[in-house]
Amino acid sequence: MKILRLHIGAKNLIDIPKVSWGVLSQESWIHLGTEKPDIDSLKKTNIGITKSKRHRFTEIVRKTIHALRHPLCALRTLFREVIERKEPFPLVKDIDQIDFSIVEKSNIMPWYYKKGDILPFQDQTFSFVYSEHFFEHLFLDEALSLFKEIYRIMTRGSVCRTVVPDADLRIYELPEPVGYPNERVAWNHPEKHKTRWSYTVIKEILEIAGFDKTMGLVYCTPDGKFVNMTPAQSHIDYDGCIDTDVVFDMSYIARPKSLIVDAIKR
Repeated sequence: MKILRLHIGAKNLIDIPKVSWGVLSQESWIHLGTEKPDIDSLKKTNIGITKSKRHRFTEIVRKTIHALRHPLCALRTLFREVIERKEPFPLVKDIDQIDFSIVEKSNIMPWYYKKGDILPFQDQTFSFVYSEHFFEHLFLDEALSLFKEIYRIMTRGSVCRTVVPDADLRIYELPEPVGYPNERVAWNHPEKHKTRWSYTVIKEILEIAGFDKTMGLVYCTPDGKFVNMTPAQSHIDYDGCIDTDVVFDMSYIARPKSLIVDAIKR
């Protein structure tokens, strides 16, 4: 059986860390996102690197402001990190080291999703579907509609892996600000987060979309517990899955400080 994988919402493909490209650059992938970027212009202007650095600077400013407004919350977060004496997630390195040749040869398809759109693929086409920090930019009804389409194009025994911010319940850093990135940003701005996901919510949406089994890999619970596991730790739940090379590999997840959920189509 031919292995074919789909990457949903690859709008910032040029900014994907080098750590992710070992998997995502393989010929088995189709990337749904913006048109292939003008590599020559990016090499001259270093847009990708500038944007990455600007994003980190914005995060530092946001956390500083939050700490000034909510000092007790900030102290609790700092105290927890000191007590644990370890980072529960792998650190992503080489974010600014862009391999332009990989981007040039990647199969990138221009795509912008609207509720009710039909994905341009036949039924039961893909063995694995992956999205990272995309579904928070959709309203809940839009996300459900797209998950139903994803279910349609997946083969039996395939996995849909979704990575989104654990907006309200995360304990490893401050909760996401309401109206992220800013309440003053218009609802239709491309960076606007429209849904605040938790494991309970996304599990229910995936089940409504038709998925037979949902596996929470990384998430926080309402009572403050942190779940951080790999598919290998729940191997039996993936029995019958066909694309095991990518299913049991999580090295390509650029932002592991996230809510990470697998949905299986039997």
